Amino acid sequence: MRYRFNATTALCLFAAGLAFTPAQAILAQHDAGQTQGPSKYLFLENDELKPNTSFAYAKSQAEEVQAMRESKAPEHFVGMWGITGANHVLYLHGFDSFADLQKGHETTFAMPKMMDAMKAAEGAQAPLVANEHGSIYSFEKELSLNTELDLSKMRFMRILLFHGPLRARSGFSASG
Repeated sequence: MRYRFNATTALCLFAAGLAFTPAQAILAQHDAGQTQGPSKYLFLENDELKPNTSFAYAKSQAEEVQAMRESKAPEHFVGMWGITGANHVLYLHGFDSFADLQKGHETTFAMPKMMDAMKAAEGAQAPLVANEHGSIYSFEKELSLNTELDLSKMRFMRILLFHGPLRARSGFSASG
């Protein structure tokens, strides 16, 4: 996950965030007989890359992730590369409270060696990204089907994201 260093970004970082808890926590809970459902909040960052920049972006991002691993950063996220459509990279970070998210970010920002590596990676990635945006979503049980799921047992997940205004629907129609 990349960090931007301005006031708006700092606010977004505190309001951002792991669609899935760390693998070790999932395994420990699974072994203890506990189920792991979705986080209460999900931060989704969508990076659209410029043409022919995928390799350079992947290399830079891998260096950033390695720096985070070596520093034992408390943050966790899932990165996904689009297989079809435009050249997009998505980062998912789930969290259950904004206080926990803030504490994790404060811990991360207090690691100067890691922050230097992240700033260097950000400088390398900036010319490769055409557009990026982030958004926060909340888990709504009333809008969800089969909400008593256990993420530790899931191998695949489909995420549907709709953009644009919703049109009023008067009903369903079938052609025959």
